[in-house]
Amino acid sequence: MKKLLFITTFLFVIAVVNAQTPRLKKAQSIARNEHKLVLLNFSGSDWCQPCMRLEQNVFSNKRFQDFANQNLVMVHVDFPRRKALPQDVAVENEQLAGRYNTAGYLPTTVLMTSDGRILKEWSGFAGETANDFISAIKRYSGQDN
Repeated sequence: MKKLLFITTFLFVIAVVNAQTPRLKKAQSIARNEHKLVLLNFSGSDWCQPCMRLEQNVFSNKRFQDFANQNLVMVHVDFPRRKALPQDVAVENEQLAGRYNTAGYLPTTVLMTSDGRILKEWSGFAGETANDFISAIKRYSGQDN
């Protein structure tokens, strides 16, 4: 019985790690059709101070938002503590974290191509500005030429 439970759990974990979530599939499809990149942001929006600073200093910045609208499909993967997420969103967030945020640091930001190739990962927030993020995205995507 224990062996069966172990095998079932193992197969479930493999399925979760390898799953393409609906939100990521949709983001990749949009990115492919619009010739954009995908930017995943893992955050604890209501408790993680570095996450809140990243949101305030970078993602809410008008210049970054203008750049993102033209070049990125943003996927926010949130792990709040004070508010409950719908069950399907919470499960999907866990699946995404299991695949792209294995170290568990928040915030973690992942820049990828529409086919899922990772170009750059940021762990934590060290005070970068919107311009710093824009420059890095351009550099890692080959747009800075």
